[in-house]
Amino acid sequence: MASDTSNRKQSNLTDLPRLLSSDDLLGQKNYIDAFSAFIKDAETPMTIAVQGEWGCGKTSLMNAIANEVCANYYALCSSESSAEVAVEQKDRPYLGIWINTWQYSLLKSNSEAQIAVIKGVARELSAQMDKLMGTSAVVKEAGRRLISSIGGIALTAAKVGASAAGLNPLSLNGLDEMVRTQENGPEYFREQLRKTITKYLDEYNQGKHKKIKGFIFFVDDLDRLDPPVAVQVLSLLKNLFEVPKSIFVLAIDYEVVVQGLASRFGERTEANEREFRSFFDKIIQLTFRVPIESYQLESFLKDMLNRIQYCRAKLLENDAFLKTLIDFTLHSCGKNPRSIKRMLNTLSLTRKIHAIRQPELERTDEALFFQILFGIVCLQSAYPRIYDELVRKPNLFDWIEADAGEGVSITEMPVITDFDEEDLSPQDFDLAVFAQNDPWVKKRQPAIQKLLFSLLELIMRGKIKRAKLAERAGQPQPAFRTTKDYVEQVIQAARFTAPDEEPEEFQCVTLDEFIQYWQEKGIEDSILENLRTFCRLLPRVFDGGLALEFNGARVLFRANQLNEAGRIVRSKVITTVEIEPKGLVVRAGRSYKLGVMKQGIRRSLSFARRVERVEDFAESDINPIKERYKKFTGKSRVEARWIKVLEEMRSESDPSESAAEGGSAD
Repeated sequence: MASDTSNRKQSNLTDLPRLLSSDDLLGQKNYIDAFSAFIKDAETPMTIAVQGEWGCGKTSLMNAIANEVCANYYALCSSESSAEVAVEQKDRPYLGIWINTWQYSLLKSNSEAQIAVIKGVARELSAQMDKLMGTSAVVKEAGRRLISSIGGIALTAAKVGASAAGLNPLSLNGLDEMVRTQENGPEYFREQLRKTITKYLDEYNQGKHKKIKGFIFFVDDLDRLDPPVAVQVLSLLKNLFEVPKSIFVLAIDYEVVVQGLASRFGERTEANEREFRSFFDKIIQLTFRVPIESYQLESFLKDMLNRIQYCRAKLLENDAFLKTLIDFTLHSCGKNPRSIKRMLNTLSLTRKIHAIRQPELERTDEALFFQILFGIVCLQSAYPRIYDELVRKPNLFDWIEADAGEGVSITEMPVITDFDEEDLSPQDFDLAVFAQNDPWVKKRQPAIQKLLFSLLELIMRGKIKRAKLAERAGQPQPAFRTTKDYVEQVIQAARFTAPDEEPEEFQCVTLDEFIQYWQEKGIEDSILENLRTFCRLLPRVFDGGLALEFNGARVLFRANQLNEAGRIVRSKVITTVEIEPKGLVVRAGRSYKLGVMKQGIRRSLSFARRVERVEDFAESDINPIKERYKKFTGKSRVEARWIKVLEEMRSESDPSESAAEGGSAD
């Protein structure tokens, strides 16, 4: 029931409760001490629910409690012998009984599972006393009487409990052969149990042991059972085992109870919530939620990563490095220890694949490489659909939602750009399509957006740092130019199964190529003519201070700053224009949008202004673009030139050229 957490190196992490000899990596000692102190002084009988989501550490918590309160802990649930572990003399006033309900229910029908669990409680009690005092005739006889009384009683109580839970008690009629030992019903069994516990305690306390005052039953993995079965077991434990000098500690989540009671109360609503809660409260006198939100991930994650030899231990001592890994973990696995271990096992295998042929990024910037790899594996483990899409769309700027307004891209940029956090946020990552079709993505959308944004920010910061170092050293710029370069470098080993490859996007260099490409895609000539006009007008408004780039369906207008040697040192997208089936959308910043499309076309976007032709824009419509340009360049003023340039272009139109073109067509 416990895992070996020694300091030896290993390739994987097991999903077993931690040994008590290991460090309290999650920082839970105060909770364990307080919980144990409460149990030691509690009046009996009492039933306690340890609640928490799947994999949050309920078993580890109960294991730690057992160590604090059970005199027979090492005979009960530890693989460590007293010789292996230095055990202080503690006040342990109970004898512990451990029942794994899931093991008792394997390969059984629901009705058989209910009865097997209940019989298992009695048998585990008898077996534990035989282990402690096997030579005692009194103990053996008390155990025999208890076991002989349980069979038919369990069946009767199961039928009663099934009816109370809204289930069909006739489903249990096939087990009539178990009724043979029934005498006087559940009351008879409770009396037998009370007598048995009294005899056990008297016999045990006559020995040289420290005196104990009762039994504590740890009932584990109830939430692994089918919810209706789990509810049934709760009812049976209440009806059969609630006797003095006994405490039950149950690993059960309230949500499982809700699901198990749906057949009686219907789906939970605000109107019937009290009915669900009342059922739970009748059985449970105290609820203790596993304090997963207080888990201290730093020590836990550092220890696990050192075990699987993920990276040099020195890197994990860097606070900024470790914080990045913790943030990725929180946005994917949360603080759930089981989920984290599963993710780290995938990470360990991925790392070993990479180590066979060390990637260039690891050789040149190992800290950045290990951070990116960690983030991508987090995405792969927690959100496989999003990961598959990342394999198809490795340029993170392609994930920016259309409404974000920035249209930033580093598509094939030959130089570094500054990363302006004011222009982007996690909410700009467009996951709408996935959220519509996947309830898990919808529920976790904010966390996924934060994870993707963290990846983008990490890559951009690393890119800036690497480029500046290369410039100071007089070396060529790094080979990795785009987020796609970084992601693909890391993702090659991370994807054990690759989605179908999609053809590469058409790469355009000139405006004519771009327009021809979209013309072949069926975009109307009037839309493309508006695009051509805008792309010719805007750079002239800024005296050639904007360069054009082509990315998917967008044209990016980028401003560059040069150093004395004429090299670009800073670059920023000032505005974008995007082709849509019914027109163009011009964006500047996060909220300013202009539309170029025919009147009457419905559009969900809210435009500052919508026109049918680019020439219809007023000077004031261009002012927000000028403000972004001024902020980036530091210029105090940009001349109002939109109308002036528009008139210049009209006057430059040469009729003779049009005639020549018309003549050549003859």
